[in-house]
This record gives sequence, structure tokens and C-alpha cells, in this order.
Amino acid sequence: MLVKWRVPVMLVCLSALLLGGLSWQRRQWNQEKQAEYARLAWWLRRGDDKVRLTPARRAYLAGRFVECLRLSEEPDGAGERELQSAAFLALLYDVPWPEQVLGREQVEAQKPRPRLLARAVESGYLEDRGKLRLDLMVWKDGKLENLPAGKDLGKDDDWKEIDELAVVHLDRKDEHLSQLYVHGRTRGGRQRVDVLYGSTDWKRWTLLNSKTLSRLKDRVEVAKEASYKLIEDEWVELKR
Repeated sequence: MLVKWRVPVMLVCLSALLLGGLSWQRRQWNQEKQAEYARLAWWLRRGDDKVRLTPARRAYLAGRFVECLRLSEEPDGAGERELQSAAFLALLYDVPWPEQVLGREQVEAQKPRPRLLARAVESGYLEDRGKLRLDLMVWKDGKLENLPAGKDLGKDDDWKEIDELAVVHLDRKDEHLSQLYVHGRTRGGRQRVDVLYGSTDWKRWTLLNSKTLSRLKDRVEVAKEASYKLIEDEWVELKR
């Protein structure tokens, strides 16, 4: 009986030794990797004697995206333009926990009209389920400003869901001048469309209806009722 039990015990001991050795090697490898990552992070933030990070890049790595954009407002070269683009994108996702960005879009600046940034945000709290916030921000003169909420809108008109958040070209006379199109449903159960437009400053046009709203090539339509078209910076109703 003693002989029969010696083999398993020896195998168990050997297995334990091997596993212990592998575990130790794994820990060592992880520690070395973590140390390597720490050295890389330090190098990125500090630079070396020959290559120094620009103030804009330092601000970006530190998570100060608005400061980064101020410092790179007039990008010089492809690298700086890439940094600016990355900073705008990071800014769109920069929300406090537990908020979540469900969708985002931006319209580039076209003089004299400033850049527009938009994001659909969920609070992340259970009691706020079924509620959505649409943040609309303008980057102008080195500052990030929030666009004011639409007038004459009650709590029932706030967003519950957003199905489409897209850059569109509704003004066929100027295809280079784009708009931001937002389509979804309200807490009161109606459909809602917001269009952010304007040739110099950003304006908001809002349409609420219990009927289906849809976007055609150059207009917004209320099913079997009417359509609305953007003509020379103004909205015109086209009845059936």
C-alpha cells in the first residue's frame, strides 16, 4: 500500500513545484512589464534630453484636453493636427463616472462658424433609466461653450432615446455647409427632430410630432402631413 501511494504524492509534489515555479515566473514577468510600462509613461510625460514634449502634448497626456486645444489652436504640421483631432475626440468622451457616452458627433469649423460637438449621455444610475441628455458644445475663441436649450420645451419633450445623430447636408445650395441632425423620441412619447444649422452661428430648429418624422435628401418630413426644407439659412414649410 505504501508503494502505491508514493507515486501520486511524488507527482503532486512535482506538480506543485512546477506550478509554483511557473507562478513565480509569471509574477516576475508581470512586474517587469509593469515596470516597463511605468518607464514608458514617465518618458512620454517627461521626454528626454533631445526630444521634449510640447506643452500641448503634455496637457493631452495629463487629461487637460481644453488646455491642449488652446495650445494647439493653430496646428503646425500633420502631427499637431492629429493631436488636435485626438483632443476633440477625447473631450467628447470626458464625462464623470458613471455617466456613459452612447453616441457622439462633431461638425468641423468653417469660418466664421465655430466647431460643434455633440454627445448623447446616459447618467449611469438606475433611477435615471429612460432618460437621456444631449450635450451640445461649441469651441470658439479657445473656449468650450454649451449651447442653450431649446425654447418652449417642457420636461415631457426631453430626450428618452436618440436613434440618429449624424452630420448631414440639407442645404443643397451649399453642399459644403453641413448641419447636425438628431432624431429620437421624447419622454412624453412623441417623436423629436433637432437640426443644428447656420452659416455664421449655430441655431437650433426643433420639430415635435406624434406622427413619424423622417429625413429625406434635403428635407424633414412629417408622415402624410407636411415637410420642412432649409433654404438660405431659414426653414420653410411645404404643405402637401
